[in-house]
Amino acid sequence: MTNRLSELRTAKGRKQIEIVERMEDATSTAAMSMIENGRVLPTRGDLRAICDMLSVEPTDIYSPADLDLLGTRTKVAGIG
Repeated sequence: MTNRLSELRTAKGRKQIEIVERMEDATSTAAMSMIENGRVLPTRGDLRAICDMLSVEPTDIYSPADLDLLGTRTKVAGIG
């Protein structure tokens, strides 16, 4: 699953550790790296924290189809 998380984080001048410190479930930069590389999915809470930290919407990171897979399309993105 591809996402734009690393690109958006870098564009906003944020470090992985800054985002990790605000996330509920991810506890390390290694976990954040796996999320950025599409190896694991963030929890709904973590996706919300990431979006808040970067001032973006979930659809800025993931496609609507991917949000359906995450089970967050209507709960976090407010779309659908």
